[in-house]
Amino acid sequence: MNLLFLNQYGPGDPSPTARLLRDLETDLTAQGHHVVVASASTDYRQRPARGWRRWGREFLGLLRILRRATFASPRPDVVISFSSPPGLVVLGALVAAWHGTRSIHWALDLYPDLALTLGELSPGPLAQGVAHAMRWAYRRTDRVITLDTDMQARLRQKGVESEIIAPWTPIAEPVTVDTTPAATPFWLYSGNLGRAHEWATLLEIQQRVEAQHPTLELVIQGGGAAWREAQAWAARHGLQRCRWRDYSREETLLADLLKARVLVATQRPETRGLLWPSKLALLLQLPRPILWIGPTDSAAARVVAATADSAVFPPGSAEAASAWLLNAVAAEPRHHPENGQLFFQPDQAVPLAAWRKLVTSLEKCECNK
Repeated sequence: MNLLFLNQYGPGDPSPTARLLRDLETDLTAQGHHVVVASASTDYRQRPARGWRRWGREFLGLLRILRRATFASPRPDVVISFSSPPGLVVLGALVAAWHGTRSIHWALDLYPDLALTLGELSPGPLAQGVAHAMRWAYRRTDRVITLDTDMQARLRQKGVESEIIAPWTPIAEPVTVDTTPAATPFWLYSGNLGRAHEWATLLEIQQRVEAQHPTLELVIQGGGAAWREAQAWAARHGLQRCRWRDYSREETLLADLLKARVLVATQRPETRGLLWPSKLALLLQLPRPILWIGPTDSAAARVVAATADSAVFPPGSAEAASAWLLNAVAAEPRHHPENGQLFFQPDQAVPLAAWRKLVTSLEKCECNK
C-alpha cells in the first residue's frame, strides 16, 4: 500500500513524534509498503513561541503540510495524520477526501480541549469553530487511535470510538549501557518542560531536600515553554543544587538517565486524557524508581504505581514526596548487575505489530471494494 503520513516533524527531527514516525516508516517499509511523509519541516527544539506568534507558526506549518500532501506521489491508499500542528486531523480528512482514500488519525493530543485547558485558546467563536471542524473530521476518519484509556474515554464523550496503541521508546536499537549511578546523587527530569507539565512541585521538593540532604541535586534536562519560568522560580527561592542541562542526545540518553537515582514524570491534573507523557514509555523500562507528580487516578499514574519502588503524588505534595525521595535515593539501585552493564531491548514489537495489523485491515478493505 501507499501510505501518506502527516506530522509537524519529519523523521530525523529529535521530537518524540518524529521518532515514532521514523520507526513506523522503517517497519512498514520493511513490510513492503511505500511510505511518504508530509511534514512542516519545523524544529522541535526551536525557541518556544506564545500567543499569535505560536498560532501563526502552527498555521504556516499546516499550509506546508497541505501543499506537500496534496501533491504527494504516488497517490496514497491511506492517509495517517498525527496531532500536531493542532487541527491536523481536519487536514488529514481533507487530504483523504482529495485523494479519494481512507484515513487514520493517531490522537497524540486532543485539540482544541488541550489548548483551552492550558489557556492557549480562549472560549469563544474561534474555539467553537475549531471544535466543530474537529467533530466533522472525526466523523470522516476511518480509524482513530488513542494512547490510553483516559484519552479513549475523553473521545467517547464526544461520540468518537477509538482503539489504543501506546507509544514506544525513542531508542531504536538494542544497546548495552553502564548502569552505575553518578557519584554525586541526583534525581532527574528529562525532556520538554511544556505548559502541560508540573514543575513547581519539583522545585518545592528540592527546596525541602536541600535542608535535609547535603549533596542531593535536582537536574532538569531539556527545554520547553516553562523552562525560563521554572529557572526564575529556582533563583528567586535560592535553590543551590538545581542544575539545568540541554536536551540529551539520543545516543547518550540511556546513559544520562541511568546516572540518576530517581527519574521524574509529571502532568498537570487538568490535562488528564488530553495527552500522554511520552517520556514514560522509556522510564518504565529502566531499573530506576519513578516519581510521578500529576493526577493520581490516571491511567499513567496506575502504570507508575505498579512499577517496583516507584510512587505517585498529586501536585502540591512536596512534603510527602520529598520524604519518599530521600528514602528512594538512600536505597540500593535495583537490578544493578555486578558488571554494571544493562542490555536494553526496545519495546517496539507489540505496538508496531498493532500498526501493521491496522494497516493490513485497511488493505483488505481496499481489496474487497
